Amino acid sequence: MGRGTVLIAVAGLLAAASIAYIGQRSRFEMNQEENRYGRQVVAREVALSGLQRGLSTVKLDLMDAPEWLGDRPVSGGTYDVAITDNLYGDLTVVSRGTVGDMRHEIESNVIFETPLDAALVLAANSVRVDSSGTYMISGVDARSPSIATGPGFLKAAKAVMTDGAINQSVIESSISSESLQGDGGSGSVGQGADIAKLEQIYAEAVLRPDKVVPMSPYVGTYGSPDAPAVVHVTGDFQPSGVFSGYGVLVIENGDFLVSDGFSWEGLVLVRKSVPSDIEVSLTGDAVVYGGIAAFEPPSGASSVSCTDVPFTIDGIETVPDVPFQLRTDVIGTAISYGGSYDMPVTARLHTGDLDSDPWGSFDSALSGNVNKDGTFFYEPNEPLAAGTGVTLSGSSWKRDSGDGTQESDWTRHMAQNSETGGSQLIVLRDGDPVPDISGYLDQGSVADFVDAFIDPVTNRITLDQNQSIYLFELGTTNSTSAAYDFQDLVVLVSLLRSDAGCSFGGAGGDEISFTMSGASQIRYSGEAVAKIGAKLAGIESAARVVVASQRDVLVTPEESGAVSVAAD
Repeated sequence: MGRGTVLIAVAGLLAAASIAYIGQRSRFEMNQEENRYGRQVVAREVALSGLQRGLSTVKLDLMDAPEWLGDRPVSGGTYDVAITDNLYGDLTVVSRGTVGDMRHEIESNVIFETPLDAALVLAANSVRVDSSGTYMISGVDARSPSIATGPGFLKAAKAVMTDGAINQSVIESSISSESLQGDGGSGSVGQGADIAKLEQIYAEAVLRPDKVVPMSPYVGTYGSPDAPAVVHVTGDFQPSGVFSGYGVLVIENGDFLVSDGFSWEGLVLVRKSVPSDIEVSLTGDAVVYGGIAAFEPPSGASSVSCTDVPFTIDGIETVPDVPFQLRTDVIGTAISYGGSYDMPVTARLHTGDLDSDPWGSFDSALSGNVNKDGTFFYEPNEPLAAGTGVTLSGSSWKRDSGDGTQESDWTRHMAQNSETGGSQLIVLRDGDPVPDISGYLDQGSVADFVDAFIDPVTNRITLDQNQSIYLFELGTTNSTSAAYDFQDLVVLVSLLRSDAGCSFGGAGGDEISFTMSGASQIRYSGEAVAKIGAKLAGIESAARVVVASQRDVLVTPEESGAVSVAAD
């Protein structure tokens, strides 16, 4: 073997040794990095365990701070948790997980929220509404002004919740949709508030031994963001000056009338112990962050017993089996003469042998016309005897002469009495399918007219057991015509059980008159209501902890100044 050959062989051996050394060092470093990464992962898991412990503590103590939970061992490491107040009036929860020389910190901003059904609850047999100005009712969750500004963290609630389709229709037709923001966007109104829960909160509030009972003329500030108050007023509440507070304000058996200088963070309950009329009014710059609920207790003459009115439809005549109070609402009309002009529509109510023209003469096209802007309902003052049949008649009118400004310009086009039934009338009850009938000449369809009474899940009519809807066709008898659309006159008939002491309104009735005007505001704030949990168990049990923001920080040995110890 020559010298050159020996040198080449030696060089090859050295190269192989070098490669082997480099490979061994890479495996060592890789093992070290794997161990380091593993400690990082475990440290974060330990920190998460500490965070869950901290959030549980926050829930139990209802945001009572500060608190420190030190060096708690868990599998793989230890954690400590610090709970402190922060600049935003919330809590900061910092959990530190430690595994060997590695530490992971999770810093969370925590608040309490209590979901509400709506920013405003109006629960009574009937509701009347008057509104004007730049006011706002918003179910979009908001921070309490005393704490912070801007949006909250909960899903939006309804702007308004009420009882039954009639009240919903009244609210929707009386308040601009732009002034009702919340779940579903503009015009956010729904049915089905949890009155039992409101009654529980009310009962706890009035039994608090430390409740405040202010005296007229009702001025001053009550409670604070950190120490909410329970304020109880019996009878009418109408402050004569600046009135503000934090907590729950209960108005028992009285009107709630507030204007400039009124502000409240928390919950306002306007509650009546017996069926009676109540007025709720916010004007000027009055503002509530949290929610307002005006309601009657679920016991006694409740909406369930009041609406328990068994009836049959004999042909097309509604015949109740018990004494009853009656209400009829025209919820829509749409009929034109080939698109050239709107045809007047008149309506007549028949109760037994008595005929009534509540919206003007049935026989006069102009004075009795309901095919125009306006609200058309009728509530006879006296209850009706069991077995009294209820029917309706509708009539359309066409112009024969003149410009239509005189009664003599019009002649009757078509009339339909619900007692006789026939192909010109459809009656809908709870659970019926929605008629699939389009409107003539781009008019709304039947479904559009009864939209407030359609279950979005089943796509069927949803009415109380004491209600029915009458659909009239007053344009043509030709069932194949596009004009055969059954929304020429749409009337809702509602019955209340008078032998249970129930009435739609008036003296001795059960009505909420709601007024909102000026720049007044009702803004849903789950946070503002949650703070009352420090006083009331009904609020505390519904409260939940919300992590509003969170930041993870890995603290390496180099950053903490510790000495790293490598391991094989």
